Parts: sequence; C-alpha cells; structure tokens
Amino acid sequence: MLLAYYKEVKNNFENNFEEIVRKYPPFNDVKIEALKQEIGNVNTIISKLAKEFAVVFHKSLSGYAEHVRKANNNVMMNFVFPIPIKGLTY
Repeated sequence: MLLAYYKEVKNNFENNFEEIVRKYPPFNDVKIEALKQEIGNVNTIISKLAKEFAVVFHKSLSGYAEHVRKANNNVMMNFVFPIPIKGLTY
C-alpha cells in the first residue's frame, strides 16, 4: 500500500533533507521547538487521509521513528562510549 508513496519520497528525499539541514542547525531551544511543531503537523495531515491508508501510514512512520531512536542509541553506546560504563551502558 505504501510502495508508491515511498517511491515518491525517494525522488524528493535528498532535496527535502538538505532543506531541513539548512533550516534548523545549530539547534537551540527556538529551533528545536519549531522542528517539533513541524513534526507535529504530520498528525494533522494524516487525519485528512483515507482512514485505511492513514492507519497503515501512521504505523509505518511510528516504526521508522522507533528504528531511528534505537539506531541513535546504538551509535551513542558503541562510538561515544566504546567501553562499558556501569549505569550508563549496562
């Protein structure tokens, strides 16, 4: 169901990603809040989609967000703290 959507995303991803990279860094409180608000707009957009597609799409985005969160934690644990530190890495 989402293959056509992700195919279109792939066509525009690089330009959109570069725009976000230019728009938000360096991160400060104001820019972090602006980014959170922009991300929050996703739910408004999803609510306008067909119900069946919206449910599948939201689940896909949530799964991806969880994947990114876990990947970020793995990078922190494996590269920033390469040696085990009790209470921090285990």
